[in-house]
Amino acid sequence: MKGIVGKKLGMTQVFDEGTFAVLANDSFDEPSTKDAAAVVEAWGKQTPLIVVAQQEQEAIAKSFRNLQGVHVVTPSEVEISALVWARSLLVSEGALELVQGRAS
Repeated sequence: MKGIVGKKLGMTQVFDEGTFAVLANDSFDEPSTKDAAAVVEAWGKQTPLIVVAQQEQEAIAKSFRNLQGVHVVTPSEVEISALVWARSLLVSEGALELVQGRAS
């Protein structure tokens, strides 16, 4: 686990409150729920949490999918209702451009 890229986008109130972060693509070489829990705890944000990762980023998806209050989706699965439900949003670097494209 290498951690969260320090990046905050001021697009909405959610982003302004610091409830958005970008996860480095190389954060997880292999799945580890323990490391994913450590990332969430270190970040200090509340759940529910949406984690957005590209389909090929299986280590990220598998690491976060079993955490309580965490929902893992691909960029094509991001929906407004999920974003409203979530208190925090964690997007992998690889998925960020795709998520931004959907928001345009």
